Amino acid sequence: MPDESVVDHLAEYASNLSYADLDDNTVRIAKGRILDTIVCGIGGARSEDPALERLIEFSASQPAKRSGRILTTQKVAPLEYAAFANAGLVRYLDWNDSYLSWNDRYESPSAGHPSSNIGALLPVVQATGSDGRELLTATVLAYEIYCRLIDETALHVDGIDHVTIGQASCTLAIGRLLGLTETELAEAVNIALSSHIGLWQARAGELTEWKGLAFGNGARNAVVAVKLAKSGLSGPTHVVEGESGFSNLLTHPIDIEVGDLAGNGGDFLIADTSIKPYPVCGGIQDAMDAVFSLLAEQEFHWTEIVGIQMGVSKHTIDVCATGAKWKPQNRNTADHSLPWCVARALIDQEMGPQQFAEKNIDDERVHTLIDRIEVTEHRDPFVLRIETETDSFERKVREGPTNTFELRSDEMRTKLRIAAGNRLPTDRLDAVISWIDTLETKESIDDLFDLVEFS
Repeated sequence: MPDESVVDHLAEYASNLSYADLDDNTVRIAKGRILDTIVCGIGGARSEDPALERLIEFSASQPAKRSGRILTTQKVAPLEYAAFANAGLVRYLDWNDSYLSWNDRYESPSAGHPSSNIGALLPVVQATGSDGRELLTATVLAYEIYCRLIDETALHVDGIDHVTIGQASCTLAIGRLLGLTETELAEAVNIALSSHIGLWQARAGELTEWKGLAFGNGARNAVVAVKLAKSGLSGPTHVVEGESGFSNLLTHPIDIEVGDLAGNGGDFLIADTSIKPYPVCGGIQDAMDAVFSLLAEQEFHWTEIVGIQMGVSKHTIDVCATGAKWKPQNRNTADHSLPWCVARALIDQEMGPQQFAEKNIDDERVHTLIDRIEVTEHRDPFVLRIETETDSFERKVREGPTNTFELRSDEMRTKLRIAAGNRLPTDRLDAVISWIDTLETKESIDDLFDLVEFS
């Protein structure tokens, strides 16, 4: 078909991918990402952040003929709002996984958080009675589309938020679960992508609640676009490569064909994603590793520190060490602030969701230590140098697109325990892990929602 568009290629891929195309390692990795997504959703719910409480109540108040469940609760909401709420819970703490690649055309890193897609998929799988294999296939599909588009773009360079990519990945994965034809899948993306472009301003300056909720809103838009396409409505053609299409907003055009995507002889990109040990921006993960590596080997108190020098990439400086990031006023800015996170970690000697309690944000001790921090540009590796009154210590941690990160099973169990706190008993935590470990055998995922429900 000579007039076939980028979206047509993506829809063909989404329509034809099957569980049989997934190798054993890809299935194993997908289970790990689904478990991590559940952990992050539990952590978001346990945080009792007012923004998330408002989101859940608003979503659950909407009428619907078909409803999906909201993680950790008995509440249900229309599929679009269930997707919004669950993706919001998963993303809000900035603890869910990340994907980072280097874009040669832009000479810039390109990054995003693909497991936000899973937050939206969970209620759709549950509401439609789809089985574990369908969840695994939809997950791998969403990751493949999302990560491939991250590779093709560096959206922040053009002022566009990476959540925009979800209008393709989330729409196709949800559309597949709701039984759309290949043609309807393409129309759903045409509707979603042509109508919902997120701005990078959501991640610039002093950050707000929307930083953690923007993907969820995109997921809501994706569900609506899927429903519209299923009803027979069509969207504009060539929304990517057209004369006024999405590529027209970018410094470089997007060009993807079915053969470029995994399942056609290549490895699935889900294997190149990283699970976050710490609930902070991806650009700060290496800093946390360096801090805790030093603390494990050296004995010093934060009050002895007279100077901290950090060498980081230009992208990390732009995102995590400029303007408002030097004096955060809320948790959303703090978890994207390199100096704040380093100071907090050195004072508390830990970094979890509890570090971002409201009382900790404007802690005078943190600002005292921030005044002793200097950040300079240094491409690779990340460098941390701490000087005390009597000594100096240095750590280097490699950063960059080759730095994919997995958690060992015991580390994931610890992350789940920290996320749940006292809201779920130990036997339930163990049951969640065991349940997901045999996900491909499950006929529905209702039991998973039951297992993570707070008492």
